[in-house]
Amino acid sequence: MEKFNGILSLDIESENLYEKIKDPNYVPSKKQLENFFFGANNQNKSYEKLSKFCTKDKNDNIFEFVTEELLEGLTEHIMETIEKFKKNKNETILILEIGAGRGKLGYNLQKHCNNKLPDKIKIIVTDRGDFNRDYLDIVEKIDSKNAINKYRPDIVIQSWMIGDIDLTQNWRDCQNVKEYILIGTEKYCGKSDLTWGVEPKHQDKKIKFVKPYEKDGFERIDLDDIETFSQTMESKVVSFKR
Repeated sequence: MEKFNGILSLDIESENLYEKIKDPNYVPSKKQLENFFFGANNQNKSYEKLSKFCTKDKNDNIFEFVTEELLEGLTEHIMETIEKFKKNKNETILILEIGAGRGKLGYNLQKHCNNKLPDKIKIIVTDRGDFNRDYLDIVEKIDSKNAINKYRPDIVIQSWMIGDIDLTQNWRDCQNVKEYILIGTEKYCGKSDLTWGVEPKHQDKKIKFVKPYEKDGFERIDLDDIETFSQTMESKVVSFKR
């Protein structure tokens, strides 16, 4: 057995990791995943094993692994955000997760937030529900626009937005939304210009490119301290604050 974050854990090399990952209560550390896929000290830096693992179920691809590092980083950031904008101590902060898939991230993030601020943070977990997955009971099957209009949250979170589709404009249009957090890559998630504010390669230089989030009064903050482990090993966590 090895020790991660002060907790003794079985070496997942000898376990059926795929089945364990599907368990909402199983949250590995990044170190454990690195050892499993790349060997001790990352001696086998081949992504073939990782890619095959993540695409084993075509209806339920794994894009981002829910790890202790990701949960702890997000929780700490949310606590800092709440401290800045909450109006009073009795206020309940509403967080809406969009495109939650099976719901594992939101399920575990709620537990982490409860440990910090019991009964003060409510996470609504939503997904369109149009894939053949084993959704957790907490997942409400509703699309992004209707979810925003229904709940009018303080914070929005989405991990791995569907490529070539931007959902963020609707979030910024909701005056209740003080921050939204994206997990993923500018290359594969959403639209690089509309979602992330990346200037298009073929932008007419005579026309100044205005980042949509800046136009709407938001600031982009790359949360580089939050560690991730994804199918492409390129994901990052980015905050957009009003």
